[in-house]
Amino acid sequence: GWRLRTVEGRALVEDASVLRGQWRAGMSGATGLDMPAALRLLAARGHDETIAALLLPYWEDGALTAFAELRKSSE
Repeated sequence: GWRLRTVEGRALVEDASVLRGQWRAGMSGATGLDMPAALRLLAARGHDETIAALLLPYWEDGALTAFAELRKSSE
């Protein structure tokens, strides 16, 4: 298994639930996060914006990969 190596990364994952409404969606499902809105929400929760801006694209990529795998397994 994998585990997050930084305190910032773990904190970002713990607050991921506030980002549920920030996904942009197309005909085939989620296409990515509304990054400006996601960063504002995370900053409001006390996250350093610079660190969140660096980590959030990786979190988004992992989530999109997981969504794609779920779609494949349900076909």
